[in-house]
This record gives sequence, structure tokens and C-alpha cells, in this order.
Amino acid sequence: MAAERLKETQRLENERELAGLRARNDAWQFDTEVAERLRRTQRRHDDSRAVAELETQTTLHALRMERERHTEESETGRLRIEREQQLKSLELAGELELARSRALADHERALLDVERLRMRADIDNQQSPASLQAKLIGLLPEIMAKLPQPEELRMVSINGSDRTTVSGLLAELAAMVGVLRSAIDRDTPGS
Repeated sequence: MAAERLKETQRLENERELAGLRARNDAWQFDTEVAERLRRTQRRHDDSRAVAELETQTTLHALRMERERHTEESETGRLRIEREQQLKSLELAGELELARSRALADHERALLDVERLRMRADIDNQQSPASLQAKLIGLLPEIMAKLPQPEELRMVSINGSDRTTVSGLLAELAAMVGVLRSAIDRDTPGS
């Protein structure tokens, strides 16, 4: 019996040791599983934080790039507007200079016209009665061409000169030149 008791005690002790070993093994396994779960959870959270941080950095980088692009576009737009304004300013300056040049040329042309008219008037004023008579004789065909054609012609001769002959026409012209000369002599000062 003692042997059986000893055997039973050893068996109970072995079972207790086994139960203790099983309990320690279960505790160790539980601790290992909990530690693994904790490690995995921490890893998942760390990965999520890393992903979130990378997404934040990516978003910030994208925003910086967008801001830089907007800055470059606005600078490019500002430079384009400035260039267009400079071109318009140059065009306007060119148009103003062209208008000024035209006005100056017109003014100088008008001055030349006035000077030309003054010189012609001086030349006309300095003409002698003989040159006026020659000019009048030269213009007679034009004057005669512009006179209206009479429907009928009646001639009356007072001095006995006939206007249809050259001598009669010359006598008439001499009379007209005399009248013109007396009018010119009257109009010229100092006469």
C-alpha cells in the first residue's frame, strides 16, 4: 500500500507538475499570443501612421507643387500682360509719332504752299504792263472759247474799223489794253 501510495503521490505530484507545466505553458502561450497580438496591433497602427504620414507628405508636396505652378502661371500671366502693355504703349507711341510727323509734314506743306503763293503774288505784282498784255494776248483763245456763242451776229461800226478783220481786232485789243493800263496805273501806289 505504501508503494501504491507512493506511486499515487508521485502520480499526483507528476500530474501537479504537469498541470503546473501546462499552466505555465498555457500562460506562456497566452502571453506570447497577447504579445504577438499587441505587436501586430502596434505594427498595424505604426503602418497606418506611416501611411497617413506619407499621404500627408504626398498631399503637402502636391499642394506645394500646385502652389508653385500657380505662382509660375501668375508670374507668366503678369509678364504676358506687362509685355502686351509695353507693345500697346509702343504702338500708341508709334501712332502718336506718326500723327505728329504727318501733322508736321502737313504744316510744312501748308507753309510751302503759302510761301509759293506769296512768291507768285510777288511775281504777279512785279509784272510789267507789257508782260500783262502778252499774257492777255496768249489767253485770248481760251477766253474766246469760253464765251457763249451768239445766236445771231449784228455788227455796228462806230470808228469805221471792222472787227472781223485783223486790224479791227487789233484796234479793239489796243483799246482794251489801254483801259487795263489806265486801271493798273490807278491801282498802283505812287503813280
